[in-house]
Amino acid sequence: MARILFVWELGMGFGHLSPYIDIVRTLRRKGHEIIFAARDVENADRVFARDGVPILQAPLSVHRVANPYRITFNYAQLMHNTGFADLTDLFGRVKAWKHIFQYVRPDVMVFDHSPTGLLASRMVKVKRIIGGSGFLIPPAETPLPLMRYWSKSDADKIRKSEQLVLNTSNKVLQALKQPPMNNLAEMFQTDAEWLLSFPEMDHYPQRKTGNYVGMFSPSEYGEDPVWPAGKGRKIFCYLYNYKTLPALLKLLNRSGNR
Repeated sequence: MARILFVWELGMGFGHLSPYIDIVRTLRRKGHEIIFAARDVENADRVFARDGVPILQAPLSVHRVANPYRITFNYAQLMHNTGFADLTDLFGRVKAWKHIFQYVRPDVMVFDHSPTGLLASRMVKVKRIIGGSGFLIPPAETPLPLMRYWSKSDADKIRKSEQLVLNTSNKVLQALKQPPMNNLAEMFQTDAEWLLSFPEMDHYPQRKTGNYVGMFSPSEYGEDPVWPAGKGRKIFCYLYNYKTLPALLKLLNRSGNR
């Protein structure tokens, strides 16, 4: 039987955990060993404790990022804002992931929103799967495609920001005696991918091919939606309590939709 390590490094909430509940339970029933390295160990334990899944703390950046991008136009700028522009910080986290991999000794690894884990996994010879919404798995383009494709952006600034992240990543790989990447898209090339979404909801509408598998959410969780009366379109929002949330809700309420 296989030992399978699930890896979650960035993001908030249960959206990086709940899609894997049925998969984890099915794999355990078949005799496989499951370990979860999670950003939020409290939520991970709430989801998987009754299934007996060991939870490890994912290595995280705890330092304030210098010169963060206020608006991130592509995944490379998101990586910049989460520690990929700081060589010392990135090197420490990659080594920490390497030690987790050596400790767990997995046969298969599943990555959800985990760029540092993906970078560290390049030095481990095991099968790798990348999963998550389209937002988390950018198409293999250079530079990485825009997430805010509808907004005006500075193409030269985007190229320079991506080159900085690539250079820092390659310096870490060089220090660990690993071959460099030719471009940042190589980081997301794994043995398989699960796009937990649908083409109509992909954050990258220009994606030409993708393994869209829909959602894996278990049936016993959640409730059936009760939509407000009316004839408007149904809008489902997955939000958290950020500063401009009230303004967004007022705007949606005035739209005439449900």
